[in-house]
Amino acid sequence: MSYSIYLWHLPVIFWLMGHHRTFGQNTLALPLNGLLVLAITLSLSTLTYYFVERPAMKLKRPALKVQQPEPQQELSVKR
Repeated sequence: MSYSIYLWHLPVIFWLMGHHRTFGQNTLALPLNGLLVLAITLSLSTLTYYFVERPAMKLKRPALKVQQPEPQQELSVKR
């Protein structure tokens, strides 16, 4: 899910700024803008995880396990 957060945070910031949906530019607005971005980003990331990442992981084939040959016992020959 951390990758989804990474992918979503910047588009959310640009969208909010482009549509003038921020709390302004003053120092009081900075934490509010951060919480707004965090809330939207976590929501989108959660949706992406459950509706994109998890179904994709279910389609993934399990890795083939390489079997190690069992050690063979030495045969002793009597002379």
